Amino acid sequence: MGLETFGDSPFHIHLYSKLGFRPAWTGLSFSRPLGETALPPDVQAAALPGNGPAGDIPDLSYLYPGLDVSAEAAATLSCAAGVVLTTGDGVAICHLKQTFQGPQTGYLPFLAARSRESFEALLAAAEHLSREAGCTSFFTRTSGSSWATMDALTARGYRAGGAMIRMKRGEHTDYDRTETYYCDNWL
Repeated sequence: MGLETFGDSPFHIHLYSKLGFRPAWTGLSFSRPLGETALPPDVQAAALPGNGPAGDIPDLSYLYPGLDVSAEAAATLSCAAGVVLTTGDGVAICHLKQTFQGPQTGYLPFLAARSRESFEALLAAAEHLSREAGCTSFFTRTSGSSWATMDALTARGYRAGGAMIRMKRGEHTDYDRTETYYCDNWL
């Protein structure tokens, strides 16, 4: 189990520490304005809002054994907050309507892909659908230890923003791998 909190708030860190959470790493936000976009041909919508369940989500055990984001994908679709995108080895959940991000901002609470090519294709598709939905900027978060992800984001013109402390508790809490491509939201 994990959460993200303010790094400059001793109160929050102390509170969550009392509940068994321990600081693990830093979470960083990344954003960029949206310019011209295109929908990559190798990305599929797992399901369209109103057309049923989330469809097939690729196996994400390469990121963490047993990781299953199908409930989050189904919730995103059922409340019509956004779309779920897949490639053969990756999945992205993209919010096209305002959830907690600012207005006219597309938001990517989750993306995981085995390869940089799949990561970039899913990201490009999420950006494109966000722009089509009237968004002018795009926002995501990732682990500060995921250098591969940060490199891929900055190569696409993303800029790092605020940092938060990510805290974890339980067994086998560490899934951070610098060579893996993933964005995740712990808010």
